[in-house]
Amino acid sequence: MSQTTTIRIAHSPDSDDAFMFYALTQGLLDTGGLTIEHVLGDIESLNQAAFEGTYEVTALSFHAYAHLADRYQLMPSGASFGDGYGPVVVSTAPRSRGDLAGKTVAIPGELTTAHLALRLWQPDVSTVNVAFDKIFDTVAAGEVAAGVVIHEGQLTYGDIGMHKVEDLGEWWRTETEGPLPLGANGIRRDLPADLKALLCRLLTESINYALDHRQEALSYAKELAALYGAGLQVLHTIEEPAYPYFYTPGSSLSPVEQLEALREKAEEALDELLAETPGPEVPAERFVATGRPASEIARFAEDRGSDMVVIATHGLTGLERLLVGSTAEQVVRLAPCPVFTVKSFGKSLI
Repeated sequence: MSQTTTIRIAHSPDSDDAFMFYALTQGLLDTGGLTIEHVLGDIESLNQAAFEGTYEVTALSFHAYAHLADRYQLMPSGASFGDGYGPVVVSTAPRSRGDLAGKTVAIPGELTTAHLALRLWQPDVSTVNVAFDKIFDTVAAGEVAAGVVIHEGQLTYGDIGMHKVEDLGEWWRTETEGPLPLGANGIRRDLPADLKALLCRLLTESINYALDHRQEALSYAKELAALYGAGLQVLHTIEEPAYPYFYTPGSSLSPVEQLEALREKAEEALDELLAETPGPEVPAERFVATGRPASEIARFAEDRGSDMVVIATHGLTGLERLLVGSTAEQVVRLAPCPVFTVKSFGKSLI
C-alpha cells in the first residue's frame, strides 16, 4: 500500500455524489496517510475512463458495470437506486411510448443506465449521445423527438415547458415492483486488498459523517430568514404505522397513544434542535404533523402560505433512496412555493 499514496476519486457533479464524498475529499477523515485527489466528470466520461482504469475509485452506471466487472469491483457503500423515480423521457409536446417508435432520442451516454432503461422501455428508437446538461437545448431545438434527462433535469423539465413522456423509474417499478438500479461506486481490482478494504471503510465513514451533520439545513434556513426578515416554521412529520398496535414489538399502547407519545417526543426534539442550532436569532415556531412526509410538507406550506421550504437533500425514508432522499425530490414536485434544497457543508450565507 505504501506505493500507492495518491488515490483519485472520480464522481459526477450531482448532489448525492458531492454529499457522500465530501468528508473524504475535504480532509475530514483520517485516511491513514493517503492523499485523496477529487475529480469531477459527467457520468458517461467516467464510464469510458473506467475502461482504461484511469481512477482508483470512480462512480459508474450500473449499465456500464456489466462491461467493467473484470476491471472494477463494486464498493459496499454509496449505490443509487430510484425507488419509483429515475431518468425522465421529455419532449416539447405530449407524446406516448408508441409515438417515439422509429424516432431519435437524445441520451446522456451510451453506457448510462438512462440509455439502457430507455431501450428496455422502447426498443424501437434511434439514439444520439448528448452531454447531460445540453439535452434540454437539443430537444427544444427540434433536433430530436425526445431526450432522457438525469440529475436535476428530472425535477426541472416542467419549469421550462417540457412534457414528461415517461419517468423510467416509475415504469420500472410498475414492471418489476422494485427500484431501478442507477449507479454505484467502483474500486479497481488491481489495488492491494488492504488498500481496497481501507477505501471501502473510508467511503462508508464519509457517508456516515454526512448523515450525522443534518443541522446544516436548519442553519441555512436561519440565515435565509435573517437575510430576508422572515420567520421560521419548523415542521416534523410522523408517518402513521401501517400495522395494528398489537403487532408493535414491546408496546401495549394503542395507535392513538403511540402517536401522541411520538408527537410529544418530536416537539421536545424540535425545541432542542432550535435551541442548539447555530445561526442568527429569528422568530421560530415548531409544528408536528402526521402522514406522508412530502405530502404533509407541501400541504403545510400551502395552508400556511409559506414563502419557501428549506429541506436537506439527504432525508431517508425506508427504502426510498440510499443517499439523496426522495422526500426532498417529492417536495420539490409538490410544494406550492420555491424549495431550497440544502447540500451539507455549504458555506455560510452571512
